[in-house]
Amino acid sequence: MRKLTIAVIAALALTSGIAAAKTKGEFFIQRAKVTQQTDGSWSGSGTLDAVKGTLTITGAPDPSTDAVEFESKEGFHKLHWTWVAGKRRVTGCSRERIIIRPNGVLLWDGGGKITKTSLRERKYLGRKVGVYGPTKSSDPGHAQISIHDFAHQKVHCR
Repeated sequence: MRKLTIAVIAALALTSGIAAAKTKGEFFIQRAKVTQQTDGSWSGSGTLDAVKGTLTITGAPDPSTDAVEFESKEGFHKLHWTWVAGKRRVTGCSRERIIIRPNGVLLWDGGGKITKTSLRERKYLGRKVGVYGPTKSSDPGHAQISIHDFAHQKVHCR
């Protein structure tokens, strides 16, 4: 009975958290599955506000050659990203690096801001965002990237 009560409380907390995030107009592209292209860019499907679109990233570090240890102050790259779904568009930049984790995962880590939007997404313009996600060291050409509101993120791009 106690486990059931805890499960119900957890479910209610998750549901109310999602509702609260939507009422605040939170920006969140969650776990976009991107693949490295022959020109070095990354592209794949990503969802924003329950709308599926395409996320494209240019200028990103290459997980095969540019990954650095966690304590390193090097390895940062300025990247640009764009999410598009029909006439809807959000563009941003980030100062990004890929960190080597001990469990065989390479972690994208950085922050930036939203620099341009279509009219419908104007509410997101200028927001600070974190750009992050894992890439397996055994499959460095694929990643799951999330871009999320992060008010305390330092912005190093324009």
